[in-house]
Amino acid sequence: MTSKLVIVESPAKTRTIQSFIGKDYKIIASMGHIIDLPEKQLGINIQNGHVETKYAPIPGKKKVIDELKKSIEASKEIYLATDPDREGEAIAYNISTLVGGKKYLRILFNEITKEGITEGLKSPKTLDMNLVDSQYARRILDRIVGYKISPFLWQKVKKGLSAGRVQSVALRIVCEREEKIQAFVPETYFEIFANFDMAPGIPFKLEKIGDKKLKIEKKKRSDEILSAIKKIGEFIPLAAEKAEKKVLSPLPFNTSSMQQEAAKRFNWSPKKTMMIAQILYEGVDIQGTPTGLITYMRTDSYRVSDTARNAAKDFIKSAFGKEYVSHTVKKVKKANIQDAHEAIRPVSLSNEPSKLKKFLKDDQLKLYGLIYQRFLASQMKDGLDMHNTYSVRSKEGEYLFSKTLRTVIFEGFRKVMGSGDEEEAGQADITITSSTVLTKVWDDEKHTKPLPRFNSGTLIKQLEEYGIGRPSTYASIISTLTDRRYVEVEEKAFVPTEIGKITNSVLTEGFPKIMDYEFTKNIEEELDEIEQGKVKGDELIIKYWDFLLKEIENAKENVKSVKEIFIERTGRKCPSCGNELVIRDGKYGKFIACETYPQCKYTENIATESEIKCIKCGSVTEVRAGKYGNYLKCTNPECAHNMPFSKGVICPLCGGLILEKRSKKGTIYSICINNNEEKKCSFIYFRAILPLVCKKCSHKGAYKKGKKTECIKCGYTEEIK
Repeated sequence: MTSKLVIVESPAKTRTIQSFIGKDYKIIASMGHIIDLPEKQLGINIQNGHVETKYAPIPGKKKVIDELKKSIEASKEIYLATDPDREGEAIAYNISTLVGGKKYLRILFNEITKEGITEGLKSPKTLDMNLVDSQYARRILDRIVGYKISPFLWQKVKKGLSAGRVQSVALRIVCEREEKIQAFVPETYFEIFANFDMAPGIPFKLEKIGDKKLKIEKKKRSDEILSAIKKIGEFIPLAAEKAEKKVLSPLPFNTSSMQQEAAKRFNWSPKKTMMIAQILYEGVDIQGTPTGLITYMRTDSYRVSDTARNAAKDFIKSAFGKEYVSHTVKKVKKANIQDAHEAIRPVSLSNEPSKLKKFLKDDQLKLYGLIYQRFLASQMKDGLDMHNTYSVRSKEGEYLFSKTLRTVIFEGFRKVMGSGDEEEAGQADITITSSTVLTKVWDDEKHTKPLPRFNSGTLIKQLEEYGIGRPSTYASIISTLTDRRYVEVEEKAFVPTEIGKITNSVLTEGFPKIMDYEFTKNIEEELDEIEQGKVKGDELIIKYWDFLLKEIENAKENVKSVKEIFIERTGRKCPSCGNELVIRDGKYGKFIACETYPQCKYTENIATESEIKCIKCGSVTEVRAGKYGNYLKCTNPECAHNMPFSKGVICPLCGGLILEKRSKKGTIYSICINNNEEKKCSFIYFRAILPLVCKKCSHKGAYKKGKKTECIKCGYTEEIK
């Protein structure tokens, strides 16, 4: 019997943690959630002010649950060490229902290090049921919106669309920005610059004519000003205005700022950033030892522990000098910060990025370096610059030109992060003379620009400013928009698709309150209040449920269907009733049906001719859509044989035809037609194969591997151009 059992979420953590706590403990992973609301039904019943939910094991998790039960039964002490957040608390609670009468303890690991794990084991807690209640309420509200509003979209717009409590509001943000961009009319204006002999090559900008700031909107007016300035021979330099300005050191990363910076620097999606951060948190092999490199990566806090701050002071003093050490603790006044965890930081500054190059993959090193640099900079002093503003005016005083140059007085945190506007920094002072001669004057034509489209980073920033969603949800919100094809990425920015625009329009018209930014923000705040124990989850769910049902009834009555937009017409008459035949979306793909379907039952499959001959009679086959993907059907009515889909690739082992099949989970794999008990070819490949001819061995069969194709017979790879 195992005396002590530690249950975590991710199997990646188990080896790292095991290396620190020894053989007295057994560690197993729940592989995330073990139960959820059922897939094919609402699973929620609300009657007489009471909420009933039906949770079921997640499909495919039976083996995991059985292993958990078996391990729990064989253990004396049980520690629930799922992630230290709202979702992790709910997973821990669900696992606790398997424990029966045995004692269990909740432990939290903010960092997967020997110190962090030892501290967690020393300080066991009880489950925080407010956190569990809050997570359950969030899940139920999201399910209610998805299951109640999505069918409305199917009825009014198109089958297969989905609505989300936060996802749909995020879509509205993208669509409204696109509307402003499309409505934007650029305006032309002109700016005037000049060179003077006291500062050769440094352009001074014309700031004022008389006492008025400039706004030159016409070329004719710009030419008049240029002509007048050229007639002035000498200008009078004014005394330089000097001002010291602080450049504030940054805050350490929280989840959203890390996602924003990774999007800006590396063009990463929030999903990719979080996947890499998870690996850095759970542990990477460093000289054969699993090592957690960063603290927990789902946090809205900028707080840093005293221990980490003191360690940073010592490191900075040693590496850069005591003058770079900050002794100020920045306090952030920001709404909706839960402050449950520290900011994201390296667990040890001795793990310098340069020392880890050979242990980390390129993307892991990029993100770790970003986190390391940001934390170090956050604990250093602010920078200090001198801004020198030089002005030159005409003798009559009518025209005033100016230029500001920046000189770095003290680098501060920029010793680590760099100085920024290098072209403006460190330039020598301009020598002031009694007069200066104009050497050149010109104008630049400018155009006002629309607001930019959102990218991953700026959309997260906007969601955060509106108080919509929470750091742990931003990645899933954005990936849902792209996965559902509501938005596309063009030049690193989000552009709403036609279906995205129509969906947003229908939802905004039908559910103005639910799509309202302030309403969505208030729901988030109420979920936070559940976490704080101020509100009960059922109260919020019932209130939202009653409100939503009324909204849906109003929308059904008042919003017109736009389905006509998506109907593809064939121009053919229905042989049964004479109405037009149209192309519809079905459960297994597109099909031809009468426009009055399902009143008129006439349908046809959409079939395209295939190059593959029927294996029974040799006739031409057609590609058709079926329950498990495309298949081939013989066109000979006397045969009508069905066979799995094929692209005509030949098996490298026996020369038989390679077929494509789809597993129950939807994965497409390739298998030889002779892979059976009778002919016994063993070829099976868990990828779809392209019918490409290998340039090395001439075999017709390759698969896509990133930006390369690889031959399934000889392994030859080639870049895809």
